[in-house]
Amino acid sequence: MHPCHHHTPSATQAQAAVRALCAQGLAAEALVPAVLEALHGVVPSYRNQFDWTDANGRLLRYLIEGPIDPALAQLYFDEFHNRREAEAMPPFKPLRHQPAGVRGAENLNPSGFYESALHHEIWRPQGFHTRLEAVLRGSGGALPGSLVLYRAPGDLPFSTTDRQRLASLLPALAQALERAGPPDDDTAPHLPGAGPGRPGASRSGGEPQHTGRPLCGHRPVSACDGAGR
Repeated sequence: MHPCHHHTPSATQAQAAVRALCAQGLAAEALVPAVLEALHGVVPSYRNQFDWTDANGRLLRYLIEGPIDPALAQLYFDEFHNRREAEAMPPFKPLRHQPAGVRGAENLNPSGFYESALHHEIWRPQGFHTRLEAVLRGSGGALPGSLVLYRAPGDLPFSTTDRQRLASLLPALAQALERAGPPDDDTAPHLPGAGPGRPGASRSGGEPQHTGRPLCGHRPVSACDGAGR
């Protein structure tokens, strides 16, 4: 068992912990990694990710738990982001039209996904198998970004209860992100780089910056985890 999971609080306790984090007035660069880690107690998962967007749904930066392969990240932004990913799943860009809420594999992974180049070249090398995606909306429908929870091969599928628990936290997280504002440019954890002037490029137009740290290792998600069962 990974040290992160020596003590697993109930889902109700974990939900309360996430709401408490959201009420602390933390800056974005402190709030988001803390919430990603705390969400493992609400909905067990392999790795969690947050994507910051602008009002038009353009990806500005992202933070994902665990180590990043810079070459793999660059391949995704060069070849798949809002491009070839549309062969296998809804592309990122239409996120701006999505209402607040949580979507699962039946909405995100159409038939043939597991035979796609996206799965073989991007997902499988990272140990991703399925996901929940949560779109956040703040006051006036503003789009601060989206939250993604991944599970690995061999993990149980996400359940309706998993979705409901995650959805219950979206209003508090959206409000906290509105108060926090965007992360400081000098401390933004991951700036996706797809080349100057191209979607996903950092504001400086430079190479991707990968300064993330592992937060929680993977333990297979099973019925004994309690959440969503």
